[in-house]
Amino acid sequence: DHTILDIVLIDQEFRKPIGRPYITVAIDTYSRMIYGYYLSFSPPNSMSVTTTLKTGILPKDELLISLDIKGNYPISGLPRQISLDNAKEFNSKHLETFCKIYNIDKQFREVKRPDHGAYIERFFGSLNRSIRDTNLPGYAPPLADRVSDYNPDSDSLKGGLTLPEFEKWLVTWIVKIYHETEHSTLNW
Repeated sequence: DHTILDIVLIDQEFRKPIGRPYITVAIDTYSRMIYGYYLSFSPPNSMSVTTTLKTGILPKDELLISLDIKGNYPISGLPRQISLDNAKEFNSKHLETFCKIYNIDKQFREVKRPDHGAYIERFFGSLNRSIRDTNLPGYAPPLADRVSDYNPDSDSLKGGLTLPEFEKWLVTWIVKIYHETEHSTLNW
């Protein structure tokens, strides 16, 4: 699934605000580990979905090295099945071909049953709360929570994060916080 994050990021060259990033995430419902992710300023599409799956398939050792993160991110490999909502990017020829090539069974969740996506929605809530609670520069409250004088663009200019800097924060948070948190619904 995807969401737009509660943070405004800045560009690398001029350090000016460029917008709120989208994240596409695949989560392993058995372990609650983040299988794969994709960060972008582009709205979700079939490429963000397949890139998330490719990230999930690959071992994460090189990712951790490239981001200079010491830790363990031990989930990789081909999924046997993926569960999706009914958004158009999940019904694309691109994803259909990808799943066919890798013999991945696509299962669509029941229409108008958001509770069937609870694992991923809980993850998004935890991620956005952590962005807020760690006072990341550029934090942008959800639209419903914004006060009239709040300006995430000016706040992000005060030491804001670029997409690569935020990705390092994100993966560190996934590996050292989220994956290490006991999930109350797991019975093992």
